[in-house]
Amino acid sequence: HGNAGAGVVLGGGASVLLERNTLRDGAGAGLLVEIGGGGGVARRNAIHGHAGSNVQLSGAGSALLLERNDIHSGRGVGVLVRGGGAVLRANQMHAHALAHVRLVEAATGCALEGNSIRGGDDCGVALVRCGALLLARNTIARTAKAGVLAHGTGMGMGSTGQAGGGGVG
Repeated sequence: HGNAGAGVVLGGGASVLLERNTLRDGAGAGLLVEIGGGGGVARRNAIHGHAGSNVQLSGAGSALLLERNDIHSGRGVGVLVRGGGAVLRANQMHAHALAHVRLVEAATGCALEGNSIRGGDDCGVALVRCGALLLARNTIARTAKAGVLAHGTGMGMGSTGQAGGGGVG
């Protein structure tokens, strides 16, 4: 709670299982996966209130499965993936100052499946210059801007996904 930097930092090829933890109110990211590989699984955690992104993954070779986490109330982006790969499955995301999920130049094969993304001061999901990815069975509602904003991205949308608020922009 209230760390001066990130709550948890993974790098240099580290691969871990983070399960049933609370990461909150830090000055940096809640969970930071850095360049050089690394990642693992983050499951059933409460990650909220960070000044940076609640979850940030950066760099080729980094990969993360985020599953059944409660990620909310961040002062930055909820989940930021820049250049790595991630699967976000069955997470609850709400009340972020910036996008709930932002993928920038993310690896092909990223997926957002069965997430609930609600409210917030920006868009639900922002996709910028990403490889092919899957959006399926997500509920995106009551966002201040577009539900999904895609620019220069190959995207497949599942037939059961719902976008509320701004829809797909």
